Amino acid sequence: MQLWYMQLWYMQLCCGICSCGICSCGICSCGYAAVVYAAVVYAAVVYAAVVYAAVVYAAVAYAAVAYAAVVYAAVAYAAVVYAAVVYAAVAYAAVVYAAVVYAAVVYAAVVYAAVAYAAVVYAAVVYAAVVYAAVVYAAVVYAAVVYAAVVYAAVVYAAVVYAAVVYAAVVYAAVVYAAVVYAAVA
Repeated sequence: MQLWYMQLWYMQLCCGICSCGICSCGICSCGYAAVVYAAVVYAAVVYAAVVYAAVVYAAVAYAAVAYAAVVYAAVAYAAVVYAAVVYAAVAYAAVVYAAVVYAAVVYAAVVYAAVAYAAVVYAAVVYAAVVYAAVVYAAVVYAAVVYAAVVYAAVVYAAVVYAAVVYAAVVYAAVVYAAVVYAAVA
């Protein structure tokens, strides 16, 4: 039974050139069994190496995928944080801009009101000055007219008085002259 099994086994490994045809010795004269054995061992080693490489590759790929997932999560988190910071900065800038614009509008309104008030006050002062100058001018003109009228009246009065005095003197001289002539004739 053992010889039959060995016969079947070695017949599979033997090259078939042995003179006995049974290969009971276990080693063919051509050495094919050793080559096949070495090939089998080499194939087993290569297979183990391939399996090991596949396992290592799977482990490396898994680690790379896990690392990529961690990096992706970190990048996504950083992007979310960056977007939040940018949004907060933009919102803050918008609030500051609105505050500055509001302050500028209020300042412009205050300046405009101050300028308008100053213009109204200036116009009122100028108007009052013009009215005052007109009143003073009218008073001066009126005083000049009254003074001229008084002077004219005084001159006219003096002329009338002078004329009356001259007339009285002439009449008096004529009466005296007539009296003298009459006394001389009589």
